[in-house]
Amino acid sequence: MRRMATVIAMMALGGGAAAQDRQAALRYFQKGIDRFHKQEFARAIEEFSKAIEQNSGFPVRGGSGLLAAPRIAVVDELNVTAYYNRGVAKQAMGDLTGADLDLSRSIDMDPRHADSYAARGTVRLSQRRLMPAREDFDRAIHLNRDHVLALNNRGNVRKELGDLAGSIQDYARLIDLQPNAVDAWYNRGATRYVAGDFKGAREDSSRAIELNPDCAEAYGNRGLARLYLNQEAEAQKDFEECLRLNPEFAVPLANRIAAARRDMVLRRLVIP
Repeated sequence: MRRMATVIAMMALGGGAAAQDRQAALRYFQKGIDRFHKQEFARAIEEFSKAIEQNSGFPVRGGSGLLAAPRIAVVDELNVTAYYNRGVAKQAMGDLTGADLDLSRSIDMDPRHADSYAARGTVRLSQRRLMPAREDFDRAIHLNRDHVLALNNRGNVRKELGDLAGSIQDYARLIDLQPNAVDAWYNRGATRYVAGDFKGAREDSSRAIELNPDCAEAYGNRGLARLYLNQEAEAQKDFEECLRLNPEFAVPLANRIAAARRDMVLRRLVIP
């Protein structure tokens, strides 16, 4: 499974609530964006925190969680986006609990913020909280059916939950949106392999290799699919290329090859 990372978001501000110092908040926010792009995540968190501190109000659109308040018409986009971006920066720092908290605050402020659902789902997937992650990705896609991050990672969750058809469907939608997305082709190929569609797995892995000839995992998966298709010589070449690109795959690949060969023997023993 190859997982997409959450992406930092810029902000398009319109109206909003009154601020302690709106212009200062905007300056801190922009500094946070700049720090994030330089991968200075701790400094980015500091800048986003200052932006939130300078921007008062925290209005919510019918929030029901951490920042619950009566329904009002105005959403302060600066705070929504600052909490979102601080959550993404915390995720990059490995602070998954803090990231979940900030992203939940962003959602409380604006329950239609699709990016926050997608980002929180990614955090929860990293925490192995599969069903809450699935719910977040469902919500993000409900709000934006073309949400790339949510589609990719919902495909990952569906695969882990055993919903292989749903997983393949998500990757197919992602491929429609981004035909050159290596991860989408790789992930769909890996899922097709698990589903027993070895021709489809070989084709998708081949496309991933065309897009990225250094994708060691795709060579490994294509080799495994070729074993089931009785293409032993081609499979061996794929395995060799996989290990040339990443020698650390030697043990896990050997285990997968052994498991595939045992399964092939069992398949031959089964009487139709």
